[in-house]
Amino acid sequence: MSVVWILMAIALASCAPASAQTSPVDTQVPVETATVVTIPEPTATSAPTEPALALDVLESYRWTDPNGYDLVEALVRNPYDYDVQVYDPRVRLIDASGEIVHRSGDVFFNIASDIGWARILAGETVSVQFCACPGNGVSVVPEWETFEFVLDIEEADPVAYTTDLEVSLRPFKLSNTGNSIQAQGTLRNTSGEPLRQAFVRVFLRDADGRYVGFGIAGVIGDFIDGRYTNIEPGDTMDFVLPAFIDSAIDVGSLQVEVVAVGVIAKSE
Repeated sequence: MSVVWILMAIALASCAPASAQTSPVDTQVPVETATVVTIPEPTATSAPTEPALALDVLESYRWTDPNGYDLVEALVRNPYDYDVQVYDPRVRLIDASGEIVHRSGDVFFNIASDIGWARILAGETVSVQFCACPGNGVSVVPEWETFEFVLDIEEADPVAYTTDLEVSLRPFKLSNTGNSIQAQGTLRNTSGEPLRQAFVRVFLRDADGRYVGFGIAGVIGDFIDGRYTNIEPGDTMDFVLPAFIDSAIDVGSLQVEVVAVGVIAKSE
């Protein structure tokens, strides 16, 4: 029997404190394109250094969850010809005058960190979600217009992987809550290499082509004799992929882009 585990890539949905649920507030506000910046810690004396690594923000979508908190879905791109890893992601909210009005660490990069991937491939675009939630002694987040990420980015060591995978994904359907959706799918290893694990990511766009959210699922082999086996060439595995989107979005009209990556098993 196939064993599939699911990465719930919607961690930020629970960043806000629980409250009695009222009618969802569905608000879409265009967010000005931001540029990711990396700010080094100041030192007493500093020699000339190479410019800090940074990621490009391509587009973003701002919406309000049922608890009244702003969530932002963004697409960022690694502009380098090598893989990078991101540590300690933070975000700064900026008002119309250019002043920083709030800082938050409620930032989630959809890079399969839970299965040890935790990298952005050379030239790759990945999704990021953050919550403009109260914190750091702030009970109400001030009005803001745009944002910028503050990231610790390092070049990643090479790793053996493949994108030679065949994915079939059924249409998304609503789950138990208005903001949760999920889709069932299958992944077939067409790479000719045994895989230690794989993951499937989706980028979701509305009927107008606007980016509105993401989803992710992890896939591993069968559990036999106390361990998970590799996904061998030709193997087909089932999975369920969850996502969390603005309930104002028509699920039936979603445009779905699928990206699958397999981690090649090391020779024993």
